[in-house]
Amino acid sequence: MDAKPFPPAIWTQAPAIAEFDDEADCKTLKEVFKLDRLDPQHPIVLAWGNASAKSRRLLHQLAEDARLLRGVPGFGDLCKKIRTDVPGFEHAAYELRVAGCLARGPNQQVLRLGGAKAGPDIVFRAESGHECGVACYRALSATRDILDVKRLIDAMALVFPNMSSAVDSSQNYCLRLLFPEFPIRWPEDKRAAVIILGHLWTQPQQPRYVSDRVEGSRLLLPESVLGSGVRGVRLRLEFPVSAWDQRRVLDAVTAKIGHEAGWARDYAGVPLIAIEESDGAHGGTLRNDLGDVMANPNVFAGILLTHYPSNGLENVLWLPRQTGGLGLHVQVQTMWESVQTYAGERPLVTLSSGTAFVDLDFRKGADGLEFKAGPFHSEWHSVRLPFMGRSLQEFANHPQYDAVFRRAFEVLRAQQARLDPRSPDEVIDIDWEIEPPTAG
Repeated sequence: MDAKPFPPAIWTQAPAIAEFDDEADCKTLKEVFKLDRLDPQHPIVLAWGNASAKSRRLLHQLAEDARLLRGVPGFGDLCKKIRTDVPGFEHAAYELRVAGCLARGPNQQVLRLGGAKAGPDIVFRAESGHECGVACYRALSATRDILDVKRLIDAMALVFPNMSSAVDSSQNYCLRLLFPEFPIRWPEDKRAAVIILGHLWTQPQQPRYVSDRVEGSRLLLPESVLGSGVRGVRLRLEFPVSAWDQRRVLDAVTAKIGHEAGWARDYAGVPLIAIEESDGAHGGTLRNDLGDVMANPNVFAGILLTHYPSNGLENVLWLPRQTGGLGLHVQVQTMWESVQTYAGERPLVTLSSGTAFVDLDFRKGADGLEFKAGPFHSEWHSVRLPFMGRSLQEFANHPQYDAVFRRAFEVLRAQQARLDPRSPDEVIDIDWEIEPPTAG
């Protein structure tokens, strides 16, 4: 493919992040990933032409990791995979990101990147001196079942404007449709949703309707959600994705561990595995399930469980094998702020709603209803507790321990009940009205 002039870097028009040099990152991206030779639908090309925070984060991450790892054997093979395998881009970019996190760790060195070769995807020397081999697995968030949900979203976005020629000018509403099963049934769930939606909109005296496929409710929507003085309707479609997605990811991870056991069993160093949670599984019980996996006989010494949202805080958890101590110490340093660095010495309590939802907003404009769809995402929120510097077990018998947790979960549940939720991975600070407990 011949080189061609590359378009302007539209992504740099998104709000800048102070610690990054846009010009230097553009130069690195062009040199390393040969942007003028990429497919027009390549994720890097699409991000390059999009002035969004998500695009800025992606391209800064790629440039920074490339500079950090450019001299590592195997880097060229991994970059070739990133450039040429468009369907596998997210998986290859995940390998690069994990390698960058390990390379940033104090007193650590990435020795080799696997590229397309069999064996570990990353080889590094840990802070403790152990040579470790890492297999990487990124759980897909956009599965076929999720794509069926997006198909339903598109259908509902077309149905509602035809159902109403005008929006009630006196009050804004949220029409909430909860689908009790996942995966959804197509087209049965679409037909049931249309019927419930019609009832909710045309019969306001009855604010709740239930069928065997959909539960619907009509709620008052605070004026601040759509904007002061704006009249309209929010249609919220909600699905119980989390439990299903955790089972799916756990099955996939178990199969991945079995698949990688061949090289790991004979590996001279310490075999590890890095797993990226899907959006639907994040914040749920997956970490506990994987902890159970590591409690059983296992060739891997530990799991690095990660989550990289499109905005907000990264999350990194270390799940070691629970049989036998190796004296292994691994440092992981994310490029962006993580939940762990934000929390510092204060523990977090996290609550997942167990559902994923999308908001479809219909605003009354001069030419009829104006439509805007929000992202389809799961919700999880965390609260920093007022304990400092010690484990929670030391406070278990403290008289204020239960009060702290009750207050934390009150705040978390109130946040997830909002019709205008903040970022799905929000860490909430509480102005504690009780004296922070101390040990002893």
